Amino acid sequence: MAQVNYNAHTVAAKQDFMFLLATENERGRFYASEAGERSNGLIGYLRGDFGSGGDDFYTNWFDCDLRLKRPPFKKEFDMLVNYLRWLGLLGSLKEMETYCNTHKHTSLTDWLSPAFGFKVSGRENDYFIRATPRHRDYNFYIMCYQRKEESEVLL
Repeated sequence: MAQVNYNAHTVAAKQDFMFLLATENERGRFYASEAGERSNGLIGYLRGDFGSGGDDFYTNWFDCDLRLKRPPFKKEFDMLVNYLRWLGLLGSLKEMETYCNTHKHTSLTDWLSPAFGFKVSGRENDYFIRATPRHRDYNFYIMCYQRKEESEVLL
């Protein structure tokens, strides 16, 4: 298991985030490209993997709309990533695999490799997380959107 120092704010974060089922119209947001989504409130996205051993945590951030990348977003996003690591979804490759297998109903069956989609609603933004628990691949993408609409169905 990857070692991460969590503080009380990380555990309290579960009050700030709600897991929702993405609607059919939102499914494309798990795969969105920068160019096609700028007009739809895409702030940016984080791409990451767990390294060759499955326990590291490597990420790259890609900006899409700098106007939307304000301090409240940065704070919320940082809290979200720490919370997802604490939950196990972004803890390690093994933890991700366990988490995804526990939530098989989130499978994105139209994807070529095993992938799972999680929509997380924060206080101001929505996050579409595509998790791919496969060794030697990018294991996750977190697409960050300024909130536009509410989902109706809870996980």
